[in-house]
Amino acid sequence: MSVLKLVSIKNFLAFVVISSLSVFVAGCAGGNQGPLNVDSLGATGGISSKVLRRGQSVEIGKFLHWNGNCWAQTIPGVKIVKRPKYGSVSVSKRNMMIPSTECKGIPIKGTKMVYRARRRGNDQFSYRVTSGPRAGVHTVNITVK
Repeated sequence: MSVLKLVSIKNFLAFVVISSLSVFVAGCAGGNQGPLNVDSLGATGGISSKVLRRGQSVEIGKFLHWNGNCWAQTIPGVKIVKRPKYGSVSVSKRNMMIPSTECKGIPIKGTKMVYRARRRGNDQFSYRVTSGPRAGVHTVNITVK
């Protein structure tokens, strides 16, 4: 009898895990493009190019992951693959509001990325966003004047 209970619990947990999967929110448009700027994907920003003055900062993107019940899922990971030459990139985990859908305004933990221009020149960097089994590399071009 305990074996049947164990199997039932495993089946129940498998069902819960499968039914809890949600849309990958730091979705990639493919290639070297930035994340889609579509609120339903839970990514905002997703800048792929920008012109800045020395000393200015720009938010590259916010990456959130939640399910249909508005519960936070994994915190999307952001890793710098190629560092910028003329500026710096900071990645931080923090509480942010879900930007859209029926979950709008609910706070969950996510990842935020900011670029700060240090010197003049044409700068470029690449980063990888991962959430669950999905990942994508994105390239950002910054002109610092």
